Amino acid sequence: MNINKQRLPIVKIITQGLLPSPIKIWLYKLKGAKIGPRVKIGFGTVVSARESMEIDANTTIGMFSVIECARLRIGKRTAIRPFVLINVEDVSIGDDVTISEIAIIRTLVPSRQSKIVIHNRVHIFPFTLIDPSRLIEIGEESSVGYDTYIFTHGAYKSKLDGYPVEFGEVHIGKRVWIPCRVFIMPSVKIGDDAVIGTGALVNSDIPAGVLAVGTPARAIKTKEQYVIGFSEEKKFLILVDILNEFCQYLQDYVHAIWRVTNVDRSPEWRITFAKGRKWSGIELVVSPSNANCECLSVILQDVPGEMQKTWNSSGKMWFSIGSGQCSEYLDDLGEELREFFKRYGLYFARP
Repeated sequence: MNINKQRLPIVKIITQGLLPSPIKIWLYKLKGAKIGPRVKIGFGTVVSARESMEIDANTTIGMFSVIECARLRIGKRTAIRPFVLINVEDVSIGDDVTISEIAIIRTLVPSRQSKIVIHNRVHIFPFTLIDPSRLIEIGEESSVGYDTYIFTHGAYKSKLDGYPVEFGEVHIGKRVWIPCRVFIMPSVKIGDDAVIGTGALVNSDIPAGVLAVGTPARAIKTKEQYVIGFSEEKKFLILVDILNEFCQYLQDYVHAIWRVTNVDRSPEWRITFAKGRKWSGIELVVSPSNANCECLSVILQDVPGEMQKTWNSSGKMWFSIGSGQCSEYLDDLGEELREFFKRYGLYFARP
């Protein structure tokens, strides 16, 4: 008996990985994979799922990445960047997830209990090492920062000699911030909205909403003690600053010219791009009733469900700060703004 434990499928990389993306997708579909439109699989990349594969629309997998598993599901608009290694039995990745360069998600020993579930809008940063020998679940809008380790298996010395050997699931809640160089041990639960300090060792459960620091990590403040509550007026002014910075970013890197009009209570940024493209507009308003159908609208309050349906069917582009949602359709400017908002921890669910 010879169980193949090779980390990198060299033969597949040479024979399949070097093929153009459309041919690879065609081959995967011949084997029963369900792959949506506008999916791109990079040069040198291999995706191998022995039992089932499903990749939804507009997902990209960067060059020289390897995904090997039994069951694979990736949602819409997810970006797996170059040089990522995923080797887990069961892989479930949601919508709008980002897995950055040189992240490693691999199990120590193949097992039917090996599983990772990454929910919508999670960001896994570079140089992260995740070992799902047992289930690891990461809740929506959580981030796993640079050089962070998550283990479900803790062992090195002999169990027969009395040393601790442990396998245990790890559950990370929604909107958890793990900044960088954090070590998370097996059998740990981290509650929703928790923040873990840089360099912490997490070896026991962390309650929801707390700031936890240290080695081992301990809660030192509740959410109410360290989070500032802003008024609607203050949030509006903060968004003005963010949008000014975004337009400066466009000018510096996309060669756009911008100016602000209607500065009184509902400012509008008029942006003209190089190469003679038509101007685009971004407006900031408090209420959806004040939104201009010709502009990309950033709205401080919630957008009612019926209005969302009407706007989406007409192609109106919008971001609702209050509900954390955005329009189904976004053009290049909207996609760029959506990505820019992440710098400030603003995430938007999308149909």
